[in-house]
Amino acid sequence: MIEKKLFLLKDVSFSYNEKNVLKKIDLEIDECDFTGIIGPNGSGKSTLLRIISGYLTPKKGYVLYKGRDIRDYFIRDLAKEIAVLPQSIEIFNPYKIEDFIGIGTYPYMKWNVFKKGYEDDFIKYIMEIMEISHLKGRRITELSLGEKQRVLIAQCIAQNPKVLILDEPVSHFDIKYQMRTLEILEGFNKDGMTIIVVLHDLNLASEFCKKIVLISEGTVYKEGSPHDVLTYKNIEDVYKTVVVVKENPISKKPYIIPISKRYIKTT
Repeated sequence: MIEKKLFLLKDVSFSYNEKNVLKKIDLEIDECDFTGIIGPNGSGKSTLLRIISGYLTPKKGYVLYKGRDIRDYFIRDLAKEIAVLPQSIEIFNPYKIEDFIGIGTYPYMKWNVFKKGYEDDFIKYIMEIMEISHLKGRRITELSLGEKQRVLIAQCIAQNPKVLILDEPVSHFDIKYQMRTLEILEGFNKDGMTIIVVLHDLNLASEFCKKIVLISEGTVYKEGSPHDVLTYKNIEDVYKTVVVVKENPISKKPYIIPISKRYIKTT
């Protein structure tokens, strides 16, 4: 039997100084999952991503990647497996776009020398996939937030990872590029890449994620398919707002409609 379990988090807790951020998290992520992590601001989503990717060490509990403690991996070996895009990155050097994306191939460099000829074709291919070929030669410091975000995602893909971990990757995009970017990620997922993504838009999470993890006050409130997690009761309990949940007539996935207080009668 082939082992599908990629990540195992057991009894994971974490705190910044005296503030408990994550509390006794138990979570499994299988190979080829497209997992969406949702929850209110301050619920611990970004911290959870940092724990999963090995950037942070739990105060209690442990994280296994492929059955091995993630802390036991060499950084370069882990970088060949996992690419991570945090919520925000400050970039001060005016890299050309293609050079910046090429930095993503660093785990495969030997003595800081790229494989001759390979990286140019590979980077060109990634830029075409991310629909940013027209940005070639531009400086990353000249780009809009949305353009820069697409370049950052391209750099992660250049790592050729087995797992892609992204924190709010479409927050700077208009609706066209939100959909297009998630469609691209879905394509990589179908080809075998495991995707773990924090999303604020519940409808995007519903449409693209196979599995959803709903975080509330540092704990896993509910996990499962979009139909299991995105119920009006779960959303209202965690987000403290009134919603109506319908079925998307095309995809048959849950579709969430927030309701303004002015339409709610009080007695």
